[in-house]
Amino acid sequence: MEDPCQTLNCSYDTNPFDAMFTQNGWGRLVAVEYKRVLATTGCGLESGGAKFVEIYSYTAAGLVAKKRLRVTMKIRRAFRVRLARLAGLRRLCSHIQHHGLGANA
Repeated sequence: MEDPCQTLNCSYDTNPFDAMFTQNGWGRLVAVEYKRVLATTGCGLESGGAKFVEIYSYTAAGLVAKKRLRVTMKIRRAFRVRLARLAGLRRLCSHIQHHGLGANA
């Protein structure tokens, strides 16, 4: 039985994820998609796993010219709250930088 957490999908010739990124891909590996377990419950995004997509672009001579990695995962609520607080701190710092601290500025 196939384990979806160990599946590796390879694409050649044309990039199914970002066709504009890949140049000179004919006859070459242009994209790889795979999942990894980040929690004990499985590799699906709902169960704490992550999906990785690597895409490649080549020179005419066949050398790798560019490589991009895309990671997709579900962010837990506590982490989203921390990100929101960080964004709030950045706005506060930006405000202080532009307007000063008030009477002491």
